Amino acid sequence: LEMKLANVRRRLLPGVSWKNPVLASLFRALNPLDRWLRAMRGSDYVDLPQYSIRIRSNGARGQLGGERFVNEGNRIRLALEKFGGLGRHGAILEIGCGCGRNAFALLRYGYIGTSYVGMDIERVSLEACRRNVALREKGFRFELMDIQNSEYNPNGEVPAQEFIFPFNDDSFDLIFLVSVFTHMRTADIVNYIAEICRMMKPGGIALFTA
Repeated sequence: LEMKLANVRRRLLPGVSWKNPVLASLFRALNPLDRWLRAMRGSDYVDLPQYSIRIRSNGARGQLGGERFVNEGNRIRLALEKFGGLGRHGAILEIGCGCGRNAFALLRYGYIGTSYVGMDIERVSLEACRRNVALREKGFRFELMDIQNSEYNPNGEVPAQEFIFPFNDDSFDLIFLVSVFTHMRTADIVNYIAEICRMMKPGGIALFTA
């Protein structure tokens, strides 16, 4: 039933749901309820971005109250520990950080973010990360990728296949991407992989899901 409803929504409201003005108003109206639910769930939830921000990069299903947001962040953190050497490595780059789901997961488990950089092409989500006091106090840093994308950054200046990351060679021990290549064309992915190889320190690890 849930899949059928999702298919109906896609036919009637194509594209990302939060860009539809009717749905966007509904999402904003749910922010107070979401804030109350997060307050009831305790300290792991109160600093999360508001509901209408979280759904921009994480989808609307199951996001009310933040439980899915927290659980998925924890799942990625465990994968970074198991496969990415998290805890042994220093400098970390997350490409496609959204509104900080994985940064919050690292923060909750005591990670000091002074060597973490998150990047994304979606300005509103990225600004939510920059404004978040909990992340800022621990040194987490976030940078905009001004890449042209018809849904997430239509006014972006640079095609993804030409984008040069603003970091020196051999800058990072761990670079990870969660469901980023899933949404990209082959030439864009080829460029990203070349840039990841350039930015990776000798012996570093790249981890991605698709």
